Amino acid sequence: MPSSERNKLEDNQFGLPKQRRFPLNDEKHVMLAIKFFSRCEKKYQKELATNIIKAIRKFGMQKQVLLENNAFKNYISDHNMKI
Repeated sequence: MPSSERNKLEDNQFGLPKQRRFPLNDEKHVMLAIKFFSRCEKKYQKELATNIIKAIRKFGMQKQVLLENNAFKNYISDHNMKI
């Protein structure tokens, strides 16, 4: 995403709003946030996971995300978070 578009996003459209990292403004970016979840520092992973789950629900992506096998899926399983 070009920085001009990224700069137009509201803080709450990011997985980590205070840092404006991991945009979650559409399905493509939700999937990218999931893909790169393991690059998030451990201390921010719960916040990121919570915001990714909100975006998954918003966009109705539950079935698509359940097919992914990565650090995000492991994180939500380990922390009893539900999509």
